[in-house]
Amino acid sequence: MVKKYGLLFLLLWFTLWVSGCWSKKEIENLAIVSAIGVDFVEIDGKPKWEVTMEIYHPKALAPTGGDGISRGGSGQKLISWIVTSVGDTVDEAINHISARTPRVLFFAHTRVVIVGKEAVENYNLEEVLSLFFSSHEARLRNWVLIADGTAKEVLLTGPEMEPTRAGELEELIQQTRKRLSKAEVLNFRDVGEAMALPGKDVITGRVEVFKTPEPPTAIYLPGQESVRHTMRLSGGAVFSKGDFAGWFSDLETRGYLFLVGKARMTIVPIHLANDDTFDGNVRIIKASSRIIPEIAGSDLKMKVMIQAEGHLEGFFPGDFAVTSGFFDEVGRKTALELKKDILAALNKAKEYRADIFGFGEQVYRRYPKYWQLVKEQWRDYFASLPVEVEVKVTIRRTGIFEEPVPSR
Repeated sequence: MVKKYGLLFLLLWFTLWVSGCWSKKEIENLAIVSAIGVDFVEIDGKPKWEVTMEIYHPKALAPTGGDGISRGGSGQKLISWIVTSVGDTVDEAINHISARTPRVLFFAHTRVVIVGKEAVENYNLEEVLSLFFSSHEARLRNWVLIADGTAKEVLLTGPEMEPTRAGELEELIQQTRKRLSKAEVLNFRDVGEAMALPGKDVITGRVEVFKTPEPPTAIYLPGQESVRHTMRLSGGAVFSKGDFAGWFSDLETRGYLFLVGKARMTIVPIHLANDDTFDGNVRIIKASSRIIPEIAGSDLKMKVMIQAEGHLEGFFPGDFAVTSGFFDEVGRKTALELKKDILAALNKAKEYRADIFGFGEQVYRRYPKYWQLVKEQWRDYFASLPVEVEVKVTIRRTGIFEEPVPSR
């Protein structure tokens, strides 16, 4: 009897190792979708949804040249395939694309979702993204960009440094946020949280296609376009209750990032008014902010305190001696420049009635009873809300030299 139970146990144990995975998907059978573009179009006067995808095949992901062509295997093979289809719904347009590929569309490795301007102007952002929020293959880390034009146009633009459009956009997002602090790009998780939180609106990145100042590198035949286009991140798209409100410029987006404490590194050109020969740049290396709601009687106001640290770079001090007083003056001028950006962002957001700063969320957390009185008309309150902004910048060092190199 003991031997029988022992044998049964061994059989069950071996079964765990040989059963395999019931839901496995062979990579050779997948068409991996790296980027998705969604546009609202009219065809013969009828509203339609146009979906554009960048799809690549795993076999093509061998080491490539700078032109995005795989050199592995036999012959050359393009890494990515740009395909477009139209349907009455986004889901139907995706199904039409499925009919064009012999492989199964796979969305678990999608990096970027781009929504065209016409789509967000005609539909609430939550409605446009609802399919992705409900998909079991969608990932919360997917970036959400709004195209100043069409998403299709963005995906048809070839990458400059990376082999795929999705890779190029993802690197632009990461590096622009890290080095410039002039773009705010949310992923699905961030968008969902902003929509769910009381008194919070959405701002995410704007992507645009533009003509480059560099001459084209290829030889064009007569009749072909001889202008080179590429894509870049430029400011942000602002939403109020999910409805598209308008655009933020680069500097307005930078002001927003400093106000909410998300700014990282950036360059601030400064000029001392009492010395025409002075020119310099302050590289901000660290910043933080505090947002404090205050109630006096029945009046609400917000207080924002921002502290930043930076290095003085590329400067010519003229008649100024490089002393602690000089650094204090440079810090004060830098703070004034940053405050201009912050106030510009505040005024534009009030004009849009879009509380992208989360002021309402702060009121809800600190004064829940007061929030119950104003939550239904919060965006009206926000449009006239007094906001006191304090900015302090500390200059830590100048780089290699404390004095300019004298001319002979």
